[in-house]
Amino acid sequence: MVSPAWGDLLSEGLALFEAGEHAKAHEKLSAYLASHPDSPRALFYLGRTETDGAQAQELFRMFMAKHPKHELADDALFQIAQYYYARGFYVTARQHLLRLLDTYPESNLGDRALYRLGLTFLATDEFEAARKRFARMMKRHPESPWTPYAKMGMVDAYFGEERYEKAIRVAESLLTEKKNDPVKSNVLYALAQCYDKLGKKVPA
Repeated sequence: MVSPAWGDLLSEGLALFEAGEHAKAHEKLSAYLASHPDSPRALFYLGRTETDGAQAQELFRMFMAKHPKHELADDALFQIAQYYYARGFYVTARQHLLRLLDTYPESNLGDRALYRLGLTFLATDEFEAARKRFARMMKRHPESPWTPYAKMGMVDAYFGEERYEKAIRVAESLLTEKKNDPVKSNVLYALAQCYDKLGKKVPA
């Protein structure tokens, strides 16, 4: 049984994390974990508050080894994938995202994982594979806030394949959608690039 004092320490650490006070949260969670090394929640959020990326992903790896069936396991795996993607290890990131989607098919991170999976293929110039993942994401999660980003990914993939007419059609359809605000500037830039490649002017 967790003593009230230790329980308060964990609660305080989690509250500080939610408040964005990550340095203070890290201190509380470190102290709690020192006496409760098997606490999955403390270990996970210690990883989330760790400023050193390599150390953070080691904490998430430890979490996955100890608690693969915990409700936060999919998130820990996603954090590992994010780390590798940010470092430019796109294939390694892809492997972790595929593992997430396969092991945790009901994860509420499914839309983001599929989108990120598409980005890993885009980053390695595997444009057809990227398009397939973006299309799958949009089909499975049509109401996701990440759907406009996935559609923008489709534009980028068609552009990479030099299929500029296709890219233009997808980009123009995206401009008509209400949820395009997060990517609108990217869409307009992509359209200008496509028309330039075709030797045409962007329609007024």
